[in-house]
Amino acid sequence: MKSTCFCINLRRASRILTRLYDDELAPIGIPVTQYSLLANILRAPNSNLTELADELYLERTTLLRNLKILQAAGYISISHIKGEAGNKVSLTEQGRLKIEEARPYWEKAQQKVRETLGDKGNTELLLLLDSLQQFDI
Repeated sequence: MKSTCFCINLRRASRILTRLYDDELAPIGIPVTQYSLLANILRAPNSNLTELADELYLERTTLLRNLKILQAAGYISISHIKGEAGNKVSLTEQGRLKIEEARPYWEKAQQKVRETLGDKGNTELLLLLDSLQQFDI
């Protein structure tokens, strides 16, 4: 039975998309959650934990737990720069290489979604998701 609850439907769709991206990224050994973190760090180098958590809508403790996994894999470094607030997060060379390696697999997942939704559906989905993010509570 279909639900009319926005939250249930978005969570269901999110799980399906996460599986799709995870399946595509599986050959290189990182899930989409890790790819997303690496990509966000690449876009905002030397962000502090608070800035990164705010950008990703994550609690700092959740973010830090996930960053520790990437740090242990050698993909990022977390450092404190004297005179600046908070710990800075940056990609290591190994992290940059992992992003480059992952990009084609991520693109393949993106293409599957594009093909499923079509041009109009892609545009509409991104607009709707952007509208939902305006709640920002």
